[in-house]
This record gives sequence, C-alpha cells and structure tokens, in this order.
Amino acid sequence: MAKFSKKKLLEKWENAGITNDYIFYLVMKDKDLCKELIERLLGIEIEKIKKPKNQKVVDVGIKPKSVRFDVYVKNSDKVFDIEMQTTIDKSLAKRARYYQSIIDVDMIEKGSSYKELRDVYILFICTEDLFGKNLPVYTFPRICEEDNELKLDDGTHIMFFNTSAYLKEEDEKLRDILEYINTGKPQSEFTEKMQSLVDNAKSSTKWRQKYMTLEMKYRDYLEEGWAKGMEKGMERGMEKGLERGMEKGMKKGLIKGMKKGYAKGSHRAKLENASNFLKMGLSIDQVAQGTGLTVEEIQKIKL
Repeated sequence: MAKFSKKKLLEKWENAGITNDYIFYLVMKDKDLCKELIERLLGIEIEKIKKPKNQKVVDVGIKPKSVRFDVYVKNSDKVFDIEMQTTIDKSLAKRARYYQSIIDVDMIEKGSSYKELRDVYILFICTEDLFGKNLPVYTFPRICEEDNELKLDDGTHIMFFNTSAYLKEEDEKLRDILEYINTGKPQSEFTEKMQSLVDNAKSSTKWRQKYMTLEMKYRDYLEEGWAKGMEKGMERGMEKGLERGMEKGMKKGLIKGMKKGYAKGSHRAKLENASNFLKMGLSIDQVAQGTGLTVEEIQKIKL
C-alpha cells in the first residue's frame, strides 16, 4: 500500500464538493433542506421529518452484515435512505435490496404486526450512469409479470438518479438538483443554499479535523490489515516454496517454488482481508483501494 500522505488528504478535503459523502452528510444535517431535497427527488410533498441521522450504522445481530447509511431520515409513515455514489458499482442493485431488508428489520419489533412497517425509499444519487440507458431517473416498482397493471404495493421504493443525464429531466426542480450535483455549480436559490452549506463545512476547522481524523483512522486500519496480510502471505509463501523446492531437490526449483508460493499466499491473504472488510460494511471501492484487488475479484467473494 502506498505511504499515507496527510498533504494529499488535505488536498482531497479542499477539493471536495457535494458529491463527497462526508460533505453530503454535513449538508443534510439541515433538516429543512433535507426535507426539500427528498421532495424534489420524489416529486411529492411530505410531512415534517425527524432530524436526519447521517452516517447511521445499523447492526441487527452478530451474523448479519451491518450497514452504514449516508443519510437516514424518518417521518410518521416513511423511511428514507439517501446514498451518494460517485463510482459505478455493479453490486448496487443487491446493495439496495440488502439496505431495504435491514431497514425493515430495524423498524419492526418482535411480536409487532407487519402493518407497522413504514414505506421505505432507497435513493441512490449516482454521478455515473449505472444502467447505460442515459436516463436521469431509474425507478423499479414491483409489478406482476402476468399483468403489468397489478403492483405489489408493499411500500418499497428503489430509485437510482443519474446526474450525468440532467439535461433530459423534464421536471425543473429535479433537474436543478441533478445539474448542481453533476457540475458543482448552483443555478437556483435552493442549490445556492446547498453550496453555501458546503462552503461553510469546508471552512470549519472542526469538521476538517474530524474528517482528517476519520480518514487517518480508516487508512491506519487498512494499512494494519495490509501489513498483516503481507506477513501471512510471506509465511505461507515461504512454506509452500520450501516444500516444493525440497521435493524437486534443486536450487532452481526451490527458488521458483518459493516465489510462486509467496504470490499465491499473498493473494489469498488479500482475499481474506477483503472478505473481512466487506463484512464490516466497507464499500467495494474502499476494499479495492485497501487491498489492491480488482473490483471484479472482490465482487466474486462469497460472504
């Protein structure tokens, strides 16, 4: 893993905008603004919301994988999870499915009626087109295959917003949001307020220090995992290389076997670390950055 650089981390903070998940969470602390954002995304009016829970972690037990929501909001009959996504992740659809299930488990208590389940909205704001159809919004209702007019109406709503296609959005208020997130340039009073909150957050020494601390802890954690993985890989590689070399009884075979075993051991250690990171709720992009594995390799890991 590359040497950790505080200078690069500070540059990342200085260049961050609304698409940075930490900045986004700080902006969404404004309850009124968060409420209006939801209304613009969904094209509906909602009653007043409770204070948004940003970076909320939900852990429903020892075995199930815990999750961390970017922005988690409730009112009397609805729950909203808003996620900012800056990279294409082919597992997003299943991630949305899992998030919805975790919210349901967190929402209902043992012995309660299923009628108490609120409507759940999983909203991914993506800066890239996940599905490649150049649509500004992708909505996935549960519809009967045999009769498209029949909907399951179970209260689940999963939507993906593609900010790169903002010009194709007909609704003015939604287009305004998508354009701002895509370009970083506010064009209305509402997005100017969002940008003002972004600027305030970035100018705050308190929030900058918290961001730096969290990022450094995360990087230290990754580096510790990397070091342990490399140590384990070297041990396994040396063992396998020595065994293979001794079997061949040749110095050349010994060296070749050690190198091959080392490489295999290191890769296995990376996969083990990646599996542990995924179970802790880290994203595929974060795991790829920390382990050096490709996104495709990580997606094949069975948890």
